[in-house]
Amino acid sequence: MELKDIGLDLGRTGTYSLKTALEQLQLGLCHHMERVAQNMSVQLPLWNELLNHPTNFIAVYEGIQSAVDFGTYAIYNKNFNVNLYKTDKWKHYLNGLS
Repeated sequence: MELKDIGLDLGRTGTYSLKTALEQLQLGLCHHMERVAQNMSVQLPLWNELLNHPTNFIAVYEGIQSAVDFGTYAIYNKNFNVNLYKTDKWKHYLNGLS
């Protein structure tokens, strides 16, 4: 499993819009907890397994290129060194684009 992009955020902060944008830009399938809600009979056992064995990502993220949800953040935060940008760094980056 290799996620190329991860948007780590809580629900109701634009994660679904970001998921939609990434897929419309043809950057591959993007995981969002909506995927779990739409297919609970398959997804819930996979997530339970992932919570019990946090290194078994393959089944949950099979065919997925990116993820934008808090569930992914919670799993990655425990198992990987996640670098987060601070607000002042983003402001500096965005100012350089204009």
